[in-house]
Amino acid sequence: MSLALRLCIAVLFLGAGIAALLLSDALGSLAARRDAIQNEAMGRLTAELITAEAALAAQRGKTNGLLANRAGHTEACWARALARGG
Repeated sequence: MSLALRLCIAVLFLGAGIAALLLSDALGSLAARRDAIQNEAMGRLTAELITAEAALAAQRGKTNGLLANRAGHTEACWARALARGG
């Protein structure tokens, strides 16, 4: 085996090792990107749920206020509460 062939084989193995490291890093980057996209989608859904929860809490508070002080509210208040399902 000549010296030139030995050097070519060594360079080939080093190149293959570097290519394997680059491929490993690329796959890790793709996984991180996929996770970031999924986290962003979950953040949007969570924001929508928090908004809905706040609206429900406000409606629940109004209804509880009506029920706690039945005599202090007018018929119009009761009609609005019944119209919204409270």
